Amino acid sequence: MSHLKKEELEDFCLYKCEARNFSIGIWFNGKMHGLRRKFGDEYVDTEYHWDDENYGTCRPLKKISSSLKERLHPSMFDVSNWRGQSVLHDVLFTAEAISEVFNEDDWRDHVFDDVPEDGTCKEA
Repeated sequence: MSHLKKEELEDFCLYKCEARNFSIGIWFNGKMHGLRRKFGDEYVDTEYHWDDENYGTCRPLKKISSSLKERLHPSMFDVSNWRGQSVLHDVLFTAEAISEVFNEDDWRDHVFDDVPEDGTCKEA
């Protein structure tokens, strides 16, 4: 199956992928980030694009969301800290769960409509 080239990918968008450790990822900083499950643990993992010189293991197949950059605070994309890991985990978990229930075309533009512009959470 053909895949999207690196030049076609948009930062902070979700993609359906064929990757070694996940099937949905978010592209930023030149890498794809997704949820990995191993020995009962679940965490954000990073894979390189298939066409990378670094022996990439991720082939992005289809864009499934618009950019989340304007909807989430920039610190939430910092995978080197616990807050970024936690938020990315929740975004990816939600995208995976919804993709299992609905056709991607039915939800991709509406999944994160309720996320405020400043990235803060609403009170229940």
